[in-house]
Amino acid sequence: MNEAIGLHIPIIAVPFPSTALAQHPAFIESVQRLRTWGVDVLFDPETVPLPTPNLGPGSRDLFPWKALNARLRLLARKS
Repeated sequence: MNEAIGLHIPIIAVPFPSTALAQHPAFIESVQRLRTWGVDVLFDPETVPLPTPNLGPGSRDLFPWKALNARLRLLARKS
């Protein structure tokens, strides 16, 4: 990811923290910083529910697979 940012290679990041980790100031700052660097951060807890801490395997059902696939298709059309 570090080199891709420097080379201006398109990046789609999909952080998927628990609700507790998403509230940590370092996480919030990191998402904002990645976006300012041109990373397409797919993160919107308003529309994609985050798992509760220690949810375990059930969290995979919450992961935004459809949104990621749509974003990848859009990126593929641009290239």
